[in-house]
Amino acid sequence: MRSTAVLLAFGLALTSAPALAAPPPAKSFTIVLKLRDGAERFAVDVSTPGNPLYGKFLSPAEFTDRYAPTADQVTRVRTLLAKSGFTVGETAEGNRWITASASPMRLVRVVSPDILAIAESTPSVASATEDPRSGGCSGFWGQQNQDLPAAYGRTSFPTTLCGYGADQLQTAYGLKPSLVAGRDGHGVTVAVIGAFDSPTTYADANTHATTYGQPPFAAGQYTRKLFKPYSPSAPCGGRGGWHRSQTRDVEAVHAVAPAAKVLYVGARDCADGIDEAINWVVQHKPATIVSNSYVYRGENLPAAQIQKTHSLLVQAAAEGIGFVYASGNAGDETVNGLPAQPDYPASDPMVTAVGGTSLAIDQAGGRQFETGWGTALNRVVAGAYPLPQPGTFTAGSGGGTSTLFAQPDYQRRKVPSALSRRYGGAAMRVTPDVAAVADPYTGFVMGQTVGGQFGLSTTGGTELAASLFAGILALANTGRPTPIGFANPLLYSLKTSAFHDIQPSRVPLGAATPDGSALVTFDRDSSLSTTYGYDAVTGLGTPAPPLLPALKPG
Repeated sequence: MRSTAVLLAFGLALTSAPALAAPPPAKSFTIVLKLRDGAERFAVDVSTPGNPLYGKFLSPAEFTDRYAPTADQVTRVRTLLAKSGFTVGETAEGNRWITASASPMRLVRVVSPDILAIAESTPSVASATEDPRSGGCSGFWGQQNQDLPAAYGRTSFPTTLCGYGADQLQTAYGLKPSLVAGRDGHGVTVAVIGAFDSPTTYADANTHATTYGQPPFAAGQYTRKLFKPYSPSAPCGGRGGWHRSQTRDVEAVHAVAPAAKVLYVGARDCADGIDEAINWVVQHKPATIVSNSYVYRGENLPAAQIQKTHSLLVQAAAEGIGFVYASGNAGDETVNGLPAQPDYPASDPMVTAVGGTSLAIDQAGGRQFETGWGTALNRVVAGAYPLPQPGTFTAGSGGGTSTLFAQPDYQRRKVPSALSRRYGGAAMRVTPDVAAVADPYTGFVMGQTVGGQFGLSTTGGTELAASLFAGILALANTGRPTPIGFANPLLYSLKTSAFHDIQPSRVPLGAATPDGSALVTFDRDSSLSTTYGYDAVTGLGTPAPPLLPALKPG
């Protein structure tokens, strides 16, 4: 059965109006063209260990010749749009979509088997945020303590952390042996996609690295691809948050993969510009790992946008490009008034979704504990807690069961049916896939210039976790004859010892804010919870020392 796309463009009933009233402005659309048959099956096959096609990736030109929309498809659709009253714009590179506009004064109906989806406009993408924290914090777990009203059988608690440096994270996740052996990311490029561009990121990253005894970027190791002119930044929450996100992600990748090249791809805005940036990556393949620190809130967005993004991710996997996404910072999204659900694009089965943890490292670099990231806060008022413990959920690792995507083959026999069949019926995709430190109360210390002054602050969020995991994949790709590409089928095939299985704590774990104003309780993530084996907070778990050896070719 052939699928068709139908657009009913603003069939508005006209009412009487002043004779000189201006006509409504034209509305813009993106007409997404269908890939040819077999593209997604090929993308899965080349990414799956044991498949005869494993690792036989296509170049962008080969993908275009085999699976991209053809020139004839483009011609047919452009002609149809023009005949239907549209003003036809540009065709995207790789023939992926056509832009067009139409007046809302008339009813326009377009039907074509060449069209995958028609999007009126792209919803804004939020740069997932986190709270910077500094001042009076601890450099390692237990360095300082703070008295609080009694809770959990005690009155003295370790203070929250200033954030970890590169050396601490390299030790915590068992990366040092690989780095010493020269698996340091050389020969690998990690792309970081964001919006706009911070003019100080390069200098900030170098100052940050040298501050923590790490090598700065060599000449040409950090590059940028910017899409200008930039659109107004107000719909994207301003540029400041995106600048901070860019700087954090670049520094995090460099902290764990010091020899990898980092390419920052700055979109012109946080809407259609993000899709243009992704399309540029898959049409040119400047990197084999792509870190993405933006999410939609849940999965409730236009189907056309999801189809557009998914088709780009299919092409990425077919070419051996692995996309890594933050799983979100609002748990199951019920805190935002939504039904429980994961965030997109993390829920797409063609990406590696990275959840978050709270990580406690002691003075000697040892792991004291690692729990699922779910922060509950109970503020002290007049020397007492106004709420029962643990207080109020404020932020946590995104995850849950998709309502859109069926369970991918790689999650079978790994994901409990209680999660995959949460809604009854067929098994569905569950996120995240893996995890790393994300809690801003433990977090990562980043450096950034604000107002002309360089400073250090604590950062977190699953955006941090995604960037760290992208850097770890760069280590795993070092020296490989072919890249890992889309990593999920390989990651799910590994022995469980490759990951730290993040399990629920036997006793409540808490910390004090440095000023003693609140008690922070860990591992309280909305309706989500950690458990033995796979869970919807941390997925398979966090990187353990056997991970990188297990990812060596052969």
